Formats: sequence, C-alpha cells, structure tokens
Amino acid sequence: MTKPRPPPPLSNLAPECERVRVWLESLRDDICSTFMALEHQLTGPMSERAPGCFVRTPHTRTDYYGSDGGGGVMSMMIGRVFEKVGVHTSTSYGELPPDFARQVSGGEEYPYYEHLAYRSHVEPQRTGRAYEHALLRNFEGMVRWWRRFEPHA
Repeated sequence: MTKPRPPPPLSNLAPECERVRVWLESLRDDICSTFMALEHQLTGPMSERAPGCFVRTPHTRTDYYGSDGGGGVMSMMIGRVFEKVGVHTSTSYGELPPDFARQVSGGEEYPYYEHLAYRSHVEPQRTGRAYEHALLRNFEGMVRWWRRFEPHA
C-alpha cells in the first residue's frame, strides 16, 4: 500500500508559531551566553583549564511521508564549571502518521501539526547527576493539544 501524497507545507497553520520559535531561540541564546560567562568567570579549582564553549549542530527531519519536517539546533558544552550542558531548540511540522492521527480527536480530518520545543540539561562538574532539566513545548494541530513546562531537579 502506498502512502497518500501529503499536502503543501504548513506555512500558515499557526501564525503565532513563528513568534514562539523566535522566542525559544532567543531564550536558548541568552541561556548559552550566561553559561559561557560563568565558565569565563571561574576562579579556584579547575580554573587552569580552558573555559567551555558551546558547539552548535543543526539537524533536520522528515515527516511520516518523507516531506520536509523541520529541524533545529543542538547546543552542547563541556566545560570546567559544567561537566555537560545541552540547550536545544527545534521546530517540526508535517502530517501525523495515520495510526497516531486516529488516536487524536480531529486527527483523521486534520492530521497536520507544528511542534516547537526547548530542552535543556545541566550537569555541574563532579556531581554525577543532573542539576537542572527543562522541557517547554508548544504543539499546534487541529486543536491546541498541550503546552507544558516540565522542570526536573
């Protein structure tokens, strides 16, 4: 069985998604700048090491039908204050797989979506556990399904 041809790109599904995307990327940039400033300000133990610097890796994805599905940027830093810091943003869009669309109210009639996300994970040096983990999502489809913020200590 062949997959049906998907509709054109979802450029007008949720106009406010562009504002959310810009805000999430600005939040990412501000947080990365703050972590890098802390790396440069370190005095005392481990200050002889070079300060950490974020490495940004763009990524893309396809939707269920193989069409452009968006992407994002992964920002990772290994440093002297922080063993590991990840601050990521992504914007994905496309058409939901039929099996999943059937499980969502209105999904069979309108299976298209835009999903914006911000994720961060921080591990200070020598603790062996995450100090902070956050996830902020906005999912737009046939209805606004959910928005949530999940802080983890």
